[in-house]
Amino acid sequence: MTDQTEILATIREHNEVCRSLLEIVTDENHQLLGGGKDQSSGTDRSAQKQALLARLDPLREAISFHRKQLERAGQTGSQLASEISEAIEDGKRVIMKTVALDRENEKELLKQGRLAPGKLPAANAKRPDLVARTYQDQA
Repeated sequence: MTDQTEILATIREHNEVCRSLLEIVTDENHQLLGGGKDQSSGTDRSAQKQALLARLDPLREAISFHRKQLERAGQTGSQLASEISEAIEDGKRVIMKTVALDRENEKELLKQGRLAPGKLPAANAKRPDLVARTYQDQA
């Protein structure tokens, strides 16, 4: 069985990566709304985002592995330590803030004409219910 401290450490690490992504997206938002046209910082932010996103996949897989082990052991959500539940909820909040702010940034880029035609969002991106459904499918 997976040790709950190991699970908590993995979730906290995941949350820290998510917070770092939120900081980058927030900086991007301030730059976009402030009217700055500094493209070099945009390139740096893009590289930072890619590096952080690469770190998220192994963490997500580790969390999924821990979850499966807990299910096999017969532990449900109500039996998890409150710290783990709080960490999971904190992660959900950070992820949803990041998604919402990133969508706002995308809209601002479209308004400013700074989004390349090949990078236009899919038609389904304007349907928030799909974001929620995708998020629930991954949970």
